[in-house]
Amino acid sequence: MPIPHGELWLDLLDLSREVPDLRWAWSVLDARERQRAARLVYPLDRDRFIGRRAALRRRLGTLLGLPPQEIYYDQGTSGRPSLSSRQHSDTLRFSISSAGSVALFGFGGGEGFGVDVECELPFPELTQVAAQWLSPAEQLTLAQASPGNRTALFFFYWTGLEARLKASGLGLAAPQARPEPQSAGSEPHLWQGHWEAGQPSTGLTFRLAAATSDPAPGPLIRWTVSDTLQTGPLTQQA
Repeated sequence: MPIPHGELWLDLLDLSREVPDLRWAWSVLDARERQRAARLVYPLDRDRFIGRRAALRRRLGTLLGLPPQEIYYDQGTSGRPSLSSRQHSDTLRFSISSAGSVALFGFGGGEGFGVDVECELPFPELTQVAAQWLSPAEQLTLAQASPGNRTALFFFYWTGLEARLKASGLGLAAPQARPEPQSAGSEPHLWQGHWEAGQPSTGLTFRLAAATSDPAPGPLIRWTVSDTLQTGPLTQQA
């Protein structure tokens, strides 16, 4: 099922809802994924990793017309998986992110896009992290924000940063990652969108972002959202 040019398909999933059977999930993983899962110390982290990778395999299998266990990956230099060259990697690409039991998948046929999801929880290192990674203008706006809005604003900036770095083929761990990235609008041919979602069962709020370097003004977004998650209108925000 090819994704039309200029479209970006986003899946926002509650893993406990979408992958309740971890025995099935384990059975479709490859040896590398099982080894990685076994290295995770905490059972909850391990279960979420297994569920996330199985959900990704199922979605890719649907798009490619293959069983989940027949999805093969290449491992990039940044550690991010991509579809093996023998499985139409030139026509289908993906980007993944997760926060707790929530996963965000992005699928497209073009080059250069990335997604990120974060849970909006206060943390003591916010100011230090902002000083290291956000632009001077973003830091100033963050400092001037009211305490009640500061955490949400930080994650608005942070998810945008991560999505942009993924769209450029990098990650936060990459040596080429810029410590003070410019705003999305200053980068040629880069579109960025933001959304918000909630998980009523936990009372948590999540910030979502997607970015693409496609020269079109902005992709057509097609959403799939678990019915246990709550979203407002999934319209693009500048």
